[in-house]
Amino acid sequence: MTEVSIDQTVNITPIGRNLNVGVIDAPDSHPKVILYDAKKATKEIRQINNDVYEAQRNASPTKHRKTPKGFWFLLSAAVLTGIVLFFKHFVKK
Repeated sequence: MTEVSIDQTVNITPIGRNLNVGVIDAPDSHPKVILYDAKKATKEIRQINNDVYEAQRNASPTKHRKTPKGFWFLLSAAVLTGIVLFFKHFVKK
């Protein structure tokens, strides 16, 4: 086996160079960031919560739901089974 010794670092930082990138502006296709103050944000959150509360309060109840077809199938199967058992035990005697 050979041993390899590393005397130098891999990332050598340049000494004495000014890395001035400048100002980077977002393109017009991206949405602009809007910063709110605490009072305006609190006011808008309260308004949203009030709107949600009003919408839930005025929501129509679930009276108009239809009974699932599976329930009617099971109910009719139970009734038919009851009728068959009734005729089998009481009428044929």
